Amino acid sequence: MKKIIKLKVVEEKTLISFILIISLLFPFYIFLNNKKIRAEIIYFYPQSCLGSFINPEKAQGEPEIDNQDLINETNSAVYLGGFKEIYCGNFQGPIEEREIQSITLKFNMVLTNERRETPITQSISSESLIEKILPPKTIEIINTSTENSTNT
Repeated sequence: MKKIIKLKVVEEKTLISFILIISLLFPFYIFLNNKKIRAEIIYFYPQSCLGSFINPEKAQGEPEIDNQDLINETNSAVYLGGFKEIYCGNFQGPIEEREIQSITLKFNMVLTNERRETPITQSISSESLIEKILPPKTIEIINTSTENSTNT
């Protein structure tokens, strides 16, 4: 009977030791394989934009400014009302051989009541000038794998 109790205690200690070792090694394994777990973000920017906006070419390429208060008519494509369109294409960026899991399309825009020919460099208390500043609009497109097969 004593032998059975000792054997059970040894098995329990072995099991506890095994679980402890695994729980300590798992985070280290995750750290080493971080590249496989982390999402990689690649940015593509349009190389050509045209349409009936004012300065549609200003929507091309990587954004020149990060602060939305600095957006004005000299550095941005401008919509002044009515039916207008802007077409952007020839998106370029680093191409990877892996399958794309999802695509996010972002548009940065500022809505104002008046034209801004120069950037706003200080805070303005008048709410009539800027009606609303919108955050970047995001449209997420989930890639559905479809394979085109041709039989010859």
